[in-house]
Amino acid sequence: MKVLSFLITTCFLFFTNIYTENSAENPYAPNENTIKLDISKAITETEPFLSKLKITKVVKLKGDVDTYISSSRKIIDRDNKIYICDYEESNLSIFDYEGNYVSKVGGKGRGPGEFDRIFDFTILDDGRFVVIDRKGLMLFDKNKQHVSSKYHNPSLICQWPDNKFVVFFDATKYARSSSNLIIYDTNYKVIDELFPYPEETKTNTAGFFGLGGIVNTPSGILLNEASSPIFYEIHKDGNSYPKYEITGNSKIWPHEDRYKLKAFAKETNDGIAIYPAYPFRENNNAFVFSLVLEDKKMHTFFYDKIENKLYQPDLLNEPYLYAFFRTVFGFGVNQKNEFIIPVYMNKLYRKLNKDETLKTDMAKYFPELLTLAEGTDEYSNPALVYFTFGE
Repeated sequence: MKVLSFLITTCFLFFTNIYTENSAENPYAPNENTIKLDISKAITETEPFLSKLKITKVVKLKGDVDTYISSSRKIIDRDNKIYICDYEESNLSIFDYEGNYVSKVGGKGRGPGEFDRIFDFTILDDGRFVVIDRKGLMLFDKNKQHVSSKYHNPSLICQWPDNKFVVFFDATKYARSSSNLIIYDTNYKVIDELFPYPEETKTNTAGFFGLGGIVNTPSGILLNEASSPIFYEIHKDGNSYPKYEITGNSKIWPHEDRYKLKAFAKETNDGIAIYPAYPFRENNNAFVFSLVLEDKKMHTFFYDKIENKLYQPDLLNEPYLYAFFRTVFGFGVNQKNEFIIPVYMNKLYRKLNKDETLKTDMAKYFPELLTLAEGTDEYSNPALVYFTFGE
């Protein structure tokens, strides 16, 4: 009888464990509602792609050495102002729609309210700023005055409702966090933790930096976790589901191995694995993302959500379009459904002088940029190119 009781108990615990593990995996694994983005079927022709893309305006940022943007990390268009954080210059600068420099938040340095290499920032509902630099998190009031700091080392940040914010931690043993995402209030109180890391092992979360990320979307937040080919949508009520999955090539690093970062590092060093790269952006009509392919280079894809079509035209492989179509840091989206990307016109101008074919192509495809670039060889700030896709 004791033996029978033991067997029944053992079987119960075994099947309970299986059920628990499967239930725990279900929220993270792709399902029938996940949109499959098959990169092998991406449209490569130029004309269909350009018929979906429309440049709506270009804002040329003015300034001098003291207000120069050398490495834009993030752009937020809000309240008729343009906010740009610069990683190299450690500035959070503010411009108007005419491109005039207005003011800045904080300053460069290592003291309270000063920045040492800005990673990211966000603006809360009430106009307060939260900034991440190498020292941690810093809160500023709506008048741009430093309020408080917290030593914590996330790499990215997004706005959350009710004056809260979400921070993202890379999957690395240096994160000092047990989860990918933490929701804070402005007193740095932890409201919630999402997407917990697995237990530390010889292959899991082993000191690999710069994978995954978060961005705000019309519905909440879009998350790419570690090296996974899946993008999750996290709604404002905290619920999440796997929204997009990159498919179409056997060399895509599998979702199940997203925390085996030592193995992943070896594969990428050999130029084998395919994986998403930050940043990515989404609005109501389109999802724009980048993949590092077998050639170890970034390649940008445009997904038209309305017509359910994926584009990666040969035009994007042209060297002169690298700065425009690669989703570099600084790539943004505003409430008008426009994407924003910084383009350094002085660099484009120098290429124009050396390549007549480039002038011909620019006149054909992007005359707005050609006009802006001509005669722009000064030490200049970037132009912000606003465009829509899929409308």
